[in-house]
Amino acid sequence: MPEENLFQHIRVPVFLVDSRQRIVYFNAAVDRYRHLARAPIEKGVIYPDIVSSEREEIVKNLLDQTKLGITETVEAEYGDRDGRNYYFEVTYGPYQAENDAMTLVEVRDITPHRTFERKSVRMLREYRGILENANALIFSIDSREYVTDWNKECTRVTGFEKNDILAQRVYRLTDDDDGRQQLRRLNARVMEGETIYGYEVSIRGKNGTPATLLVNVTPKFNDRGDVVGALFVGQDITELSGYRSSLEQQVRDRTEKLRQALEKERELVKLKDRFVSMASHEFRTPLSSIENAVQVLRSVRGVTHLEQETLARIEHQVGIMKSLLEDILTLERGEQHKIKANFQSFDLVAFLDELVEEVLISRKHSHRVERTIRESQIPMICDSKLLRNIFINLLTNAMKFSPNSNRVELVVNKISSNIAEVTIVDYGIGIPANDLTRIFEPFTRGSNTGAIGGTGLGMSIVKRAVDTLNGKLYIDSAPGRGTRATVVLPCSPAAVEAQ
Repeated sequence: MPEENLFQHIRVPVFLVDSRQRIVYFNAAVDRYRHLARAPIEKGVIYPDIVSSEREEIVKNLLDQTKLGITETVEAEYGDRDGRNYYFEVTYGPYQAENDAMTLVEVRDITPHRTFERKSVRMLREYRGILENANALIFSIDSREYVTDWNKECTRVTGFEKNDILAQRVYRLTDDDDGRQQLRRLNARVMEGETIYGYEVSIRGKNGTPATLLVNVTPKFNDRGDVVGALFVGQDITELSGYRSSLEQQVRDRTEKLRQALEKERELVKLKDRFVSMASHEFRTPLSSIENAVQVLRSVRGVTHLEQETLARIEHQVGIMKSLLEDILTLERGEQHKIKANFQSFDLVAFLDELVEEVLISRKHSHRVERTIRESQIPMICDSKLLRNIFINLLTNAMKFSPNSNRVELVVNKISSNIAEVTIVDYGIGIPANDLTRIFEPFTRGSNTGAIGGTGLGMSIVKRAVDTLNGKLYIDSAPGRGTRATVVLPCSPAAVEAQ
């Protein structure tokens, strides 16, 4: 028949059914689906016999309608023996042959479309289930700011059921102008297409309980790219916000207490400055008067030997007081960064020789100083007063804290063309390791000094003087073995600039 050439190359299955509902033709595409037919597909077979028994009467009616010139398209589902489902779109239409009014049956396999559609529906259902039961507040609004979605967590936090809030303006979540203005500003930004992260929103629940939400807000778009709403995803941070407010208040309180403490400290510093200023004048004057009086009394004829010894002790104690006062003033100037080096030219070797003799006299030659000086001269441009503070204190300490040894070593080296190194070694009581980290703090003494006198100011003065001269100070000590103090100094200010 001529229809064979017409339909043979069509890729979808095609049947021609005569007026008695018998198959008179089918094309090669039918072969892919023979396994789904209820009866063998052959010419002359009644067409309704090959469809499923559930659809047999439906198909008969569709074939009858085509005799009236009616075309119908229906969907059909079939399953094979392996449990796979197939979905077809079947069109029944009239077809006029030369000697019979036939029906043209065209079958389209829509299984991929229906499978995708069903998966999409299932995924959408699962997605909505996830959103509904998520441990986060998730709700949506449309472009007019009406609530369109509301999950269980929203209900738990706010008390509003879906029926309370759906199709209501989102502003129902607030009961004051500030809250509404906050939401309006947020919605305006989102409706412009902006995605917002970490935005804090203050709301009130159904019973008026305040809550703070931290939300991310994403615009929703239609196929044309127009913003048609917004999706809110957030967490209830009411408790966290309360903790934060409490911590902020604690920080403010402690900052205020710190400010007050600093103010008190400034007042104490001012008071100390006034005291030191007063001491520099009020203490020096009577000490000088006592010293002058001692000189006058010594010159009086007839002073006994005992009286001369008493006057000498008074003069010695005045010297101690003046030295202590000078130490305090030096330390104070160092703390206020008021110590400024006054540079002069001199020979370091001769300078140290004079200091050693001075200390030996003051210590009544209780120790001998073994000197190792490899250079006959070491020219220096330095502050001799600061150097005097450094080495008088170090030499005095070396002798004072060596009650069981009578030997102190003084080693002087010029370790480069512009650097001098002076080391003082004693074999005394040493310094405990725990005290080494604190020896430069004012009024700090070693825990093993016992009854040995002192104020604890000497090493503080030494450290400040060395720092002022841009030098370095190293202390190596151990209890019972003695102490090695090394001072490294630039020979001139130009040496500092070169470094």
